[in-house]
Amino acid sequence: MSSVVIVGAGQAGADTAAALRGRGFSGRIALVGEEEALPYRRPPLSKGYLGGTVDAGDLELLPASSYADQGIDLVLGDRAARIDPEERSVVLDSGTRLSYDRLVLATGARPRRLPVPGADLDGVMTLRGLADAAALREALRGTLREGGHLLVVGGGFVGLELAATARGMGLEATVVEVGPRLMARALSPGMSEHLRAEHLRQGVRVLLRREVAALRGDASGHVRVAELDGGERVQADLVVFGVGVRPGAELAAAAGLEVGDGILVDRWLRTSDPAIHAIGDCARFPSARYSRAVAPGVGAERLRPGPLRRRGDLRGSGAVRGRSVVLDGAVRDQAADRGDHRRARPRGDRGGPLRWPLLGAVLPRGAAAGRRVG
Repeated sequence: MSSVVIVGAGQAGADTAAALRGRGFSGRIALVGEEEALPYRRPPLSKGYLGGTVDAGDLELLPASSYADQGIDLVLGDRAARIDPEERSVVLDSGTRLSYDRLVLATGARPRRLPVPGADLDGVMTLRGLADAAALREALRGTLREGGHLLVVGGGFVGLELAATARGMGLEATVVEVGPRLMARALSPGMSEHLRAEHLRQGVRVLLRREVAALRGDASGHVRVAELDGGERVQADLVVFGVGVRPGAELAAAAGLEVGDGILVDRWLRTSDPAIHAIGDCARFPSARYSRAVAPGVGAERLRPGPLRRRGDLRGSGAVRGRSVVLDGAVRDQAADRGDHRRARPRGDRGGPLRWPLLGAVLPRGAAAGRRVG
């Protein structure tokens, strides 16, 4: 094997490239990202970056020189348009064709938008990438200057972080959650109530068991009011949807790979094409515990930091979605299959293929054991 192409220059993709080099792979590695920015951490986008305490440069996983030093070719600002499995190549928007022996899809996920009237008004936003965060930061500052009100739709991680950040800036904020409690998928009822009480204490209005029925704008086409089920109207000069994500499986589906709420992979993170792997938020891997393919982080405990973390608070849980989460997830899931979640931890840099499933499948046997191979 002489070349690996990784599509998706987020944390999963960047860490996979670094891990391949760290495990002795000496062939070509191309890391493809549609954003112009160097690979960066997403978790601070909804916190420090929006609040103005963190700059874009602080988010970078590694400086550009580190990729050059490791012989990792960065192809940024050029979206992967299609995969040609027969030719084993990826065609980019620019027309560039990258050949591969192994392809890793780390295409992440896209924010969901509610299909309600007014969802296309100015001032209705989502948050996923750096460009989203930069636009939202300016919108928050503008709304604050005008004495406006932020409406967050969704009481999950991102929504609550946005509301807390907005209150820290002095902006009025309301959270609308369709469920009976906040973060119901991740927290116990007691913790949900504690979180709700803390947000109320900070001045965030929290509306549970409520849905947004429509968004209404002014004459200029800017959102101003949200109509809830039951007829209540809530001021909404800026609206952010935090209602989950949709796996980025379009590229895989167009190439004929098996998909189902994400790219379906086996325990080695191989897709239905054995030369193509998928990791991170775009992947769905088998779980004996749940008897179905699951997303990274389902049922996960926090994992100890692994050996490839370079900067920042990369904790690798399903919530933070840091690092190559599915690499950890597959290891965790094998422990889950044995019914022992306490043993579901990364085991450092000593392990073979079972500890690093994707690397064990992608690398030749000698490299998977930590020896350098050509």
